[in-house]
Amino acid sequence: MQPGIFAFGATEHLFMTFDLDAAADKKKALQILATAANPLTTDGVNVVVGVRPSLWAEIADADDVPETAADFAEDKGEGGLMMPADQHDFWVWISGDGMDICWDWAKFVRDSYVGIAKIATEHRGWPYHANKDLTGFEDGTENPRRLEAPSIVGVDQGKPGADSCVLLYQPYEHKDFSWYEQDVEDQEKAIGRTKLENIELEGEDLPDYSHIARTDIDQDIWRRNVAYGDMGTHGTLFIGFADEQWKMEDMLDRMVGIDGIHDALMDHMFVTGSGWYTIPSVDALVKFLPEDDDED
Repeated sequence: MQPGIFAFGATEHLFMTFDLDAAADKKKALQILATAANPLTTDGVNVVVGVRPSLWAEIADADDVPETAADFAEDKGEGGLMMPADQHDFWVWISGDGMDICWDWAKFVRDSYVGIAKIATEHRGWPYHANKDLTGFEDGTENPRRLEAPSIVGVDQGKPGADSCVLLYQPYEHKDFSWYEQDVEDQEKAIGRTKLENIELEGEDLPDYSHIARTDIDQDIWRRNVAYGDMGTHGTLFIGFADEQWKMEDMLDRMVGIDGIHDALMDHMFVTGSGWYTIPSVDALVKFLPEDDDED
């Protein structure tokens, strides 16, 4: 799997999506993406790249295409619980210990795509009190441990798309500061976990509308969420990886209340856009590297 998925310690993050120009050479665009994902070890950046699932299926070898990945083509939910589709062609995540090196690499990627693809969205992410999101609760508690994660969230060997995975990318923007106006007990019920001790509520103490109750489908995914924004516009970037897309599809359906009960977090934040991306394996990306980069 792409190593940057499991790289920790970065304090700065840049996330960009790109849309291909109408007449763009798709193979050339994939070469640029593979080069973007292949910095020198001395460059000081981690890079993870993704491709719109239908585009990857069109260009990549059949053995490198996971079976379950599909584009985010339709909005989820309705009314105030809408998760709008915002699918783009490429997704790039750059992280490092300073915004200067992230900026330089992002500019390199952007400049490489001139005349081929344009930036569609851009978010700067940053850690909030180590592992917390902007709700003030610890995030990623249920992640698989690092030695186990690649074999859990990567497609199994022997299957199409081995060592690739599926990404769900969603910015969750806070509705003003309404979350912080609740008392801690109400926040804990909405999350389904205590705020200070980080202990999951159980039994009758765990409301059906809590985030944990809505998203706990007994399936492992790998979350790398970070905070984003400023005082005017801020929230959490959901960055979820799994070996099969349906696992996170089910979570989204339950969050918007397909069964009549919606996630309490949706009362305090809204999704500005949703996209699925195939995160190709290292071996699959190497096939697109220009020969000089491959030799390096």
